[in-house]
Amino acid sequence: MNGGVAEAIHLAGIVGYEQNAPYHLSYGEKKRVAIAGVLAMQTLILLFDESTAKTSDPQNKKGLINVLHSMRGALLIATHDLSTTFEFTNRVLILKWTKHQNVIQERFRRDCRSGLD
Repeated sequence: MNGGVAEAIHLAGIVGYEQNAPYHLSYGEKKRVAIAGVLAMQTLILLFDESTAKTSDPQNKKGLINVLHSMRGALLIATHDLSTTFEFTNRVLILKWTKHQNVIQERFRRDCRSGLD
């Protein structure tokens, strides 16, 4: 196993799962395996769509957030879960598309206590 793959497995928190069949993994473990695959590619920009969706167990969600927080490079995350997003990013762009207007709002972690419109 090359160094990039071993590091990705470590960062994703799945050391010891290398020989497990996918059907023996939980949903959260499958997400971590997918993230490890992307990390092993060593890209500069990572795109995620609802990365914490269907992760209802707080411990699993926190583990996934820790994995995302440890990533190098830029993260672009599409999500409805802003409170979780602020746990691993400092800046959020909020896109609102309605019938009458399109709005882009920028929010920073320091401002999140004041509420999001």
